[in-house]
Order: sequence, then C-alpha cells, then structure tokens
Amino acid sequence: MSEYKRWGILFRSENIHDGKSEYLYHEHGGPLAFTTRASARAWAENHCDYIRKRKDLQGEPHGWKPAKVVRVTVKVTYHG
Repeated sequence: MSEYKRWGILFRSENIHDGKSEYLYHEHGGPLAFTTRASARAWAENHCDYIRKRKDLQGEPHGWKPAKVVRVTVKVTYHG
C-alpha cells in the first residue's frame, strides 16, 4: 500500500432539510487531489468562488458555504 499527501476541495452545506453535509469535490469517478495547496486554491477560486457572492445560495434552503481547501491522504492498494 502507498500513501500520498495531497490537497482536496471540501464542499460544505448546512440547512434545515439535510442538516450538515460535507464531501470532497470529485471528477471522473474520483476525488480531486492536488499536489500543492496553491493549485487547489486556484481551482477552488475558478470553480467555486461564486458561492461567496451569492447570498441566495448561502441562505435556506441551500445553506452552501464557500469551498475549503483541506489536506487529504490518498491510499493506494493493489489487489491482484
């Protein structure tokens, strides 16, 4: 097994209907994983920064919060 330290983008929301939820942004069947914090921040600014400007998405019924860059550990195992 191999482990890699990477950076991911955490989507967060909290609303009356669903409560609190968090998940990593993903693409092509797997979570986005960046080698540098700067590249993760750049991606988040390009794809998620609109949430900061949209009070209608931050309030009910959505409850979206701005995306957060987080440290993640990617574990790779081989089953052969």
